Amino acid sequence: MARARAWKERPRGKRRSWSVVYERPEADGGGRVRRAAPTEQAAEIMLLRVKASLLEGVDPYPPGTPSLRGAPGLVEMAHAWLDDLERARKESTVERHKHSLVLFLTFLEERTGRDEGALRGSDVTTDAMRAYWEWLGTPGTGTLGRSVPRALGTKRKAMETAYLFARWASKDERFRDLGREPAQVPLPPRRGPAQYAPTWEQMAKVVQAMRTPWMRRAGVLMYYTGLRVNLQVMQLQWGVDVDLDAGVIRIARPELCKTEHEARLARELPISDGLAEELRGWAAQDGGDGDAPWRGLRGEYVIRLDEAGRGRKKKERELRGRDTKRAWIRALGSWPEGWTRPNHAFRHGFVHGLRMAGVDRDLVTYMVGQKSPYLVETGYSDLRERYREQMVEAVGKAPGLDSGPAPKQ
Repeated sequence: MARARAWKERPRGKRRSWSVVYERPEADGGGRVRRAAPTEQAAEIMLLRVKASLLEGVDPYPPGTPSLRGAPGLVEMAHAWLDDLERARKESTVERHKHSLVLFLTFLEERTGRDEGALRGSDVTTDAMRAYWEWLGTPGTGTLGRSVPRALGTKRKAMETAYLFARWASKDERFRDLGREPAQVPLPPRRGPAQYAPTWEQMAKVVQAMRTPWMRRAGVLMYYTGLRVNLQVMQLQWGVDVDLDAGVIRIARPELCKTEHEARLARELPISDGLAEELRGWAAQDGGDGDAPWRGLRGEYVIRLDEAGRGRKKKERELRGRDTKRAWIRALGSWPEGWTRPNHAFRHGFVHGLRMAGVDRDLVTYMVGQKSPYLVETGYSDLRERYREQMVEAVGKAPGLDSGPAPKQ
């Protein structure tokens, strides 16, 4: 396989635009090629395509290919959409859409027989969307080719990107060429068999099977609160988010909120008696003094990682799903068939457990920070007070955890 030698360069000196530089394959004459791009996002998309082509030994831009600088068509729309996304979405979300958008442009090139610079908004039609869905499921399609069909979830995400882009472009005054937004193509159901929702007993066994103290703390918090693990549980701070004096966990800081809806809720979750006992013990272990040791720990993380920092290569504060999966297997003997998210299983189990205990659906929806028509209609201002007494009763539905043997330090 050919080595992909390509990189992007920022504007400097007389060169006023971003560019991508790559080494043309020897079979096509060799030499270094520079391609101009109107924006940084355009350069990043171009770089992905160039690397993919070079890995296959193909020159992505043969001599005579027109420059992208100032291209007025579909590529320009794609750059503008990604620029808008970058201001409003997380970096990981933008990267996912960027890769899917490259796939969509590749499909349109194959369908129309034109280079990306010649693509127009009018190429995005309902028929094109139907053909794109079929194309995604065909082996050998895509920037690098595939020997097997894509999974249903992968295809759905790629289609989601294409529709989000088309919807945005159809409503943006700068781009009239697209015309109407293409009609939604009916897709297969998102889920086949019912998702696996563990019981309180199963989750308790998994918590006890976690082998390090910091992992067990994360398990306890997931068990009692149903919070998202890496976004929320791993980021909780004493006194800021976890207020034992007030008896609540606050999910209000922007860093803890996945959506704008969750940020507007700024919810306070009552701390159950079982969780309060665990938290007091942790505060004492972390060096707090006096009868209320948590007060001296304000601003420190509730979950302290071990000194070795195992598994922290990419993200410092992250509980990896594969580590949690090992705990599930140790506790239950096997991993339930059809379930792929070991950490998120706690969240589903928490919701399922409360619903089976008779807790109102809208209350559970509020507690886990999800959106529902009921909450949208009634607004957010009085929800906290309205639900306070009900939430105190609801969090008490989770059975207490048997402390069991302490994990080895």
